[in-house]
Amino acid sequence: MPKPTLFPVRSLSATAVLLAFPALVFAQGAANQTVTITGSNIKRVDAEGVSAVQVVSREEIERSSAATLGDFARSLAINSAGSTNESAVNNQSGGAGISLRGLGQKSTLVLVNGRRVANHAIAQGADTFVDINSIPKAAVERIEVLKEGASAIYGSDAIAGVVNFILRKDYRGISLAASGGRSTEGGLGERSASLAVGFGDLGEKGYNVLAVLDIFQRDRLLLSERQTVGEGDFRGRPGGGLPWLSSSGGSWVLSPPVSGAARAPLDPCQGPSTPQPGNLFFSTGTVCGFTTTPYITAFPQADRASLLTRGTLSLSPSTSLFAELSYAANGSKWINQPQQFTNATTVLNPATGAPRTFSAFIPANNPSNPFGRPTQLRYTFFDVGPRAIDLKTDTYRALAGGSGTLADWDWEAAVGNSESKIREITRNQVDAFKLTEVINNGSYNFRAPTAAQTDNLRFSTTRNAKSELSFADLKASTQLAKLPGGPLSLALGADGRRETMSEMPDPAVVAGRILGTGAGRVDGSRTVTAAFAELSVPITKQLELQAAVRADHYSDFGNAATPKLALKWTPTGELLLRASWNQGFRAPTLVENAQSTATGFVNVRDPRRANATTLVSGIFTGNPNLSPEKSDAFTIGLVAEPMKNLSFGIDFYDIAQKNLVANNGFQYVVNNETLFPGAVLRDAAGVILSVADAYTNVSKVETKGLDVDFKLIMPAGNLGRVTARGNVSYIISWKQPAALGQPLTEFVGVNNSPVGALPRTRANFALDWDLGNFTNTLRVNHTGNYRQGSTTTPGAPPKIDSHETFDLYLGWRAMKTVKLYASVQNLKDAQPPWDPTQPLGFSLTQFDMRGRFVRAGLEVQF
Repeated sequence: MPKPTLFPVRSLSATAVLLAFPALVFAQGAANQTVTITGSNIKRVDAEGVSAVQVVSREEIERSSAATLGDFARSLAINSAGSTNESAVNNQSGGAGISLRGLGQKSTLVLVNGRRVANHAIAQGADTFVDINSIPKAAVERIEVLKEGASAIYGSDAIAGVVNFILRKDYRGISLAASGGRSTEGGLGERSASLAVGFGDLGEKGYNVLAVLDIFQRDRLLLSERQTVGEGDFRGRPGGGLPWLSSSGGSWVLSPPVSGAARAPLDPCQGPSTPQPGNLFFSTGTVCGFTTTPYITAFPQADRASLLTRGTLSLSPSTSLFAELSYAANGSKWINQPQQFTNATTVLNPATGAPRTFSAFIPANNPSNPFGRPTQLRYTFFDVGPRAIDLKTDTYRALAGGSGTLADWDWEAAVGNSESKIREITRNQVDAFKLTEVINNGSYNFRAPTAAQTDNLRFSTTRNAKSELSFADLKASTQLAKLPGGPLSLALGADGRRETMSEMPDPAVVAGRILGTGAGRVDGSRTVTAAFAELSVPITKQLELQAAVRADHYSDFGNAATPKLALKWTPTGELLLRASWNQGFRAPTLVENAQSTATGFVNVRDPRRANATTLVSGIFTGNPNLSPEKSDAFTIGLVAEPMKNLSFGIDFYDIAQKNLVANNGFQYVVNNETLFPGAVLRDAAGVILSVADAYTNVSKVETKGLDVDFKLIMPAGNLGRVTARGNVSYIISWKQPAALGQPLTEFVGVNNSPVGALPRTRANFALDWDLGNFTNTLRVNHTGNYRQGSTTTPGAPPKIDSHETFDLYLGWRAMKTVKLYASVQNLKDAQPPWDPTQPLGFSLTQFDMRGRFVRAGLEVQF
């Protein structure tokens, strides 16, 4: 095999030897069958195009043992950091996203059958994302991951790459599947079922109809149900403390002290002197506290049902129509600790948006006050109960279109609409208005509240959110001429879409009626029109050039034009070299540039008052003057097949993203008050009441790295066939300023990057063994170690250990139409590596507390 060719990287970088490889997993069809690959609009005979695409088959998803598409996407090596998932403690969005290259969910474009879908109705911060769990797993045929920017093909959001979920079509038969599983440590019971029905034959009868029903249920898991957290007592570990213990279970603050004591516990205060398993309360003689972990959700209860229907009708040998309708109803339920009040607890002032200090002094005439004078009390409303959040997401997508051949042009057009709608109900909240009333008249007994007193305070709120996308598109391709290397091909197209996003908090939250609760509001819309062109130039039989350009017009910020150039060289049948350069852009999300606000509570140091720390309301606001983020990306690599059953390679990428949208930071605004007129609101005495922080283009990020893939098929005669395959993502550099105005800082390999823990290496390796009717897979998931970036936690280990989990899948086709399978995720029950700087003792951007999980199921075909 020829030696790899050397290519220059960027003019600012040293020349490097780069061997790159995307997975060689495309199923090869007939010799003249054309396919469309993610990253191109031109059909081609050979499946390997000019761009690096990792293709994950339906079988690989099944053999991974992942229960949901969100779980599987999280396990991909290229999903470096920054993605939303359900294992995030008290996940306030209820969805699961994906973040390629650690560049964030909003820089990763997610498609279904090559087209956009509506974002999840509730953003994660300012990050809008597509909820992968709204896509029915049973309907997915394969996943294509484009490992380079693709704004010239698809427009906004594709800076880090594209994840395209290809759904099943032209299916005939009936398939029924069911499975169940549970953690060996207890809890997290899961149940799933699916039904796929397809009839009609496009070739013979001219039509096909497919319907897929997918159902999934999971039990809730609390932090206290996992040994890695338990009661939240980490004092026996290096740098550990008591992050999950609260001293506000009922504690009087005495000023002046009584008998020399500045505090006293509320009487009665239950439990022993130190927290023990199963005991929620403890008393030290001066405070009454409790461990909060029995009230914090690690995994929410999930109830999901989704339906996909697709129909295709052939009007003639050259023209067909298609229609698709999908609907998903996803429910999540979790709890959070009961609401508290202290002298620092505030509610919002509806007139100004500023905080209003809530008096935590209990009058002398209150039956729970034994001191005969107004006394401050730090208290948790256990009688009201833990806050219970019930989130229901309804997602639908409908589209209709046609495809065919007209003259010498292959064309396809479609119109459609998709929507994500959320209704979130939060129960067992405390009515601050009623609480003020009962404190003032002494009618609430904090030592032993009656049921009537508790019911008087209990309040429920409702939040509604909606995201909608309507679109129309048309694209066509043709062969312009015959060149020595093959046909000169051209693709042209245009599309338009309208995006809307709204989030309406409960009026009681906006009015500041709910104790210690902020409010978020979004109301934005825009229209986008675009035209694009792509040219495939086979210069010789071994050398192919791709050139593409796209022009987008946005109604809110203006225009964007993005080009791409790529080159593929096949010097031999065993070696393919390719390189690409492209520009990308990301339009500001409708949270970032629309009429949006999100208000919570933050501590800031006031330079005007000797840096005294003050609790204020922090208000994030949208900025209609934002510019789009832009990027330059360069990739280079090779695909090699030195022998029939072995393929391997490496891809190098270099991405520079500028005009990054972020916040200035509340403390920065306070420190530079003259730069932000009107952003800092003070009272007549000069005390800060609120700080507003608008999204702005403040930063940039530069990252480069390597992707390594391989596949080796080893026929073993009477012992069947063994296949080894793997994917490795290695980040060479990931730089971003640590704060506004500061130089680029290297964050790769540390635990305090802007996207959380960012290990250099993530990898998946799998060993498949197929013998007769048996299919078996052993999969290894590796997360590399990373350094301690925090200097504020005494005793913290300097390095966070690497982590490996082993997954085992066993399948048996008992008869032609019946398949049984069993799997074990995290076979060795490996616990996440210890990191005391994280609230849970480990990074939620990389790990979870599922533990060892066993599952069994069957599939029957008719």
